Amino acid sequence: MKNEYYKIPGWFNYAEMYDIAIENIPQNGKFLEIGCFLGKSTHYLCTNLINAGREDVTVYALDTFKGSNEHQFLSKMVDKNGSFYETTKQNLQYFIGRNQCHLIESRSDNEETINRFEDQTFDVIMVDGAHEYDAVKEDIENWWPKLKEGGIMLLDDMYMESVSTAASNALGNKVENFMVMRSKESTALVYKGNIEERKKWVKIIPEDHFA
Repeated sequence: MKNEYYKIPGWFNYAEMYDIAIENIPQNGKFLEIGCFLGKSTHYLCTNLINAGREDVTVYALDTFKGSNEHQFLSKMVDKNGSFYETTKQNLQYFIGRNQCHLIESRSDNEETINRFEDQTFDVIMVDGAHEYDAVKEDIENWWPKLKEGGIMLLDDMYMESVSTAASNALGNKVENFMVMRSKESTALVYKGNIEERKKWVKIIPEDHFA
């Protein structure tokens, strides 16, 4: 299947991390994106799961679909209710129709949304919602229990002080350490479990990519 994610407006600089997730996510795995915007990264993920023969994996994309000041240039895609939910749904309709992808319209700190999922539900969680310190810290703390032992949490935009500081403070008592892949925007990979068992998640990345 041809991957045409690049036709969707938005930001997506962690394709390699998603490739790692596709390679290593277990059978019938569950993947959560916190912050999907118009679905660019989600489209990439779902297409490559199909191409890898991994249609057993279910993807959940969580967003308010309201945007922020950085999204004002996309005003034409916002409906009369001030939401770009319908635009995102249209962008991902193929995968939604196959029951591969599920959109969740909600704040990530909504207690009802969080409690919708049992603890240790997800094999991979990408945290790429609001980038303010409190928001990042709350996303990590609220959703960490929903991550399975042996799963990974990905954190984008670690070049931002608000994100990196929130990550350090939220994860300080949860993991021994975590790794940051140095790229344009820097993405952290956090393994939940024995640090010696995380090798499968990082085996294809040269060690000098991390700091």
